[in-house]
Amino acid sequence: MEQKAVMIRDGDWVSEFQCTVRDITERKTMESALVHSNNKFQNIFNSSPFAIALIQLENGIIQDINDEFTSMFGFTKDDVKGQSTVDLAILTEDERTKMVDYVKTHGSTKNREHSYRTKSGAIITCIYSNILIEVDGVPNILVMFSNITELKRLEGALAESNKKFLTIFSSSLQAVSVCENSTDGKPGILTEVNTAFCELFKIKKSETIGRSLPELGLIAETDMRGMSSGGTAKKIVVNHEITMARKTGEKITCLISFNEVELSGKSYRITLFNDITERKKLENELVYAKNKAEESTRTKELFVANMSHEIRTPMTGIIGLSELLGQTQLNSEQQEYLDGIRHSSESLLTIINEILDISKINAGKIIFEKIPFNIHSIIKHVAFTLEPRAKAKGVTFKFTIDKSVPEKVVGDSVRLSQILWNLAGNALKFTEQGFVEVTLKKQSEENDKVRLLFAIKDTGIGIDNNRISDIFEEFTQAETTTSRKYGGTGLGLTIANKLVEMQGGKITVESIPGAGSTFTFSLEYGNTSQANLPDITNEKLLSESPVDLAGISILLAEDNKVNQGVCRKILTGRGAKVDIVDDGKKVIENLNANMYDIILMDIQMPEMDGYEATNFIRSKMQLPKSGIPILALTAFAMEGENEKCLNAGMNGYVSKPFKSSELCAKIVQFTGKKKQTAPII
Repeated sequence: MEQKAVMIRDGDWVSEFQCTVRDITERKTMESALVHSNNKFQNIFNSSPFAIALIQLENGIIQDINDEFTSMFGFTKDDVKGQSTVDLAILTEDERTKMVDYVKTHGSTKNREHSYRTKSGAIITCIYSNILIEVDGVPNILVMFSNITELKRLEGALAESNKKFLTIFSSSLQAVSVCENSTDGKPGILTEVNTAFCELFKIKKSETIGRSLPELGLIAETDMRGMSSGGTAKKIVVNHEITMARKTGEKITCLISFNEVELSGKSYRITLFNDITERKKLENELVYAKNKAEESTRTKELFVANMSHEIRTPMTGIIGLSELLGQTQLNSEQQEYLDGIRHSSESLLTIINEILDISKINAGKIIFEKIPFNIHSIIKHVAFTLEPRAKAKGVTFKFTIDKSVPEKVVGDSVRLSQILWNLAGNALKFTEQGFVEVTLKKQSEENDKVRLLFAIKDTGIGIDNNRISDIFEEFTQAETTTSRKYGGTGLGLTIANKLVEMQGGKITVESIPGAGSTFTFSLEYGNTSQANLPDITNEKLLSESPVDLAGISILLAEDNKVNQGVCRKILTGRGAKVDIVDDGKKVIENLNANMYDIILMDIQMPEMDGYEATNFIRSKMQLPKSGIPILALTAFAMEGENEKCLNAGMNGYVSKPFKSSELCAKIVQFTGKKKQTAPII
């Protein structure tokens, strides 16, 4: 209740009191609500994350500001008291007028961007909203500010970055596409492509956006589905080869690389396309050329093998008959003719072997063994073999082995012999007087390796300096006249050089025309301290020693009549019992009826060849006949022929033409009935 009392006087005397009482409950309730509302507004006003100012509409005087306004603009409540936004230079007069006019017309402004000046003079960019309100009957503007200066800076940086990216993206020589992946397994929709993409696929950018690659006909949907990662899972693919098509229908081959990334909750695939159509064309052409070259090489090898076979077969008869003829009583003239036949046969055989060797080397079919051997014996045997030829020419052939050279090493003795034979034989061929010398020294030794230095020196015709680089070329000799005067194919040095290089060495040449040459090379071998290694020289000499074949029964399979006669004479002359057939079927027929100590099996025969006959014996017949030793006789001398014979079930291999001593030595090796009739030299 609200009560008022008035004293009523009579002179100086208070005669009575007049009291008035009224109910003010409703007014008090309204006053309390107003206080509460004011407090609530003030709390919101002061705690708002937005800068807020209450400004009189007409004169722009700032009535109130909150703490965020002070933080944003730097002005305190004391600074703004009685001041307008123009007085404080927050706005210019013109800017304030435009804002006032707009709010008078529309009653409010929402989310407008404007720049303001702070107390420090800095310019900030804000998003502002205002509304026209009345306070104590006076129109005011309530303004809220949100500082977006940093956001604007980031937007500018982002825009610049996007501009740079789009410039790079558009001008990139690499075709690139961006597509949004679908969640239903369908091909993604293109959202961006660059100029290179359009040029590659002969399509306009406007035709691509919003469509998929299969929809545009650039790729088969099955191929696209095969690369799909499914859902929103990330996936990276690098250099996936695929066939695509231009808009024109032209097929091209591309290498595709893509990466799937997550942006704003969506999955995108960024794909790079690299056109390799021309490269594939070149690759196909290279593959075709390689296949043709390999086919040509195979044809060449087959030709060389067949040529060798066709020449070696009659050579077997010539050499065999010469050997048999040499065992008869001859006068001096006949002996001279026979020596000419033997020399010509050996020369022809050397040429055949050199052509085969260079063919095998060029085909990469040379495999170097690593077995222990007596290297001293190799040198001695080369000298032992070439010395008679040197004496016939009046030339001294000598060898020197340094004491530091180990007697036993590990490597390929056959290839070393071949190198020394070619180099020393070549030196002897071009030396008419003086000497040929082979020397061997130790160059270095480390752990289980030893490097040996070989030198072949002669006093022959020598080589001009400008021709030294040519002498190792195939079919080349130092002088164009030497092939006529000295003979040969011009392959000996080529073979020696390549065999040395394939073992990690190099041949060097020092020569003085008219005074001789020195060929030097070094090779690395395994060093061994084994005491009882086989002496291959003695083994070789042993194979050349005549042996007795008495009591040995032999089945000879040979379709050439001359060779049949030669072999019969050689074998029966040493006491063997020999039956001869001319094809594989007759081998089986004879073996069914008789038992033999060994079968000499020609490889190429009519009806059934040697391989087929051997397979039948090993797989179809019973012991002891299925286990009979089988020695292959073949005019094929290509790399791998020995292994082929052994894999077919044969026990050994003799290449035509052969010496009688070599054949007989092999026979006694596999029959175990060896009887020595001549001492080892």
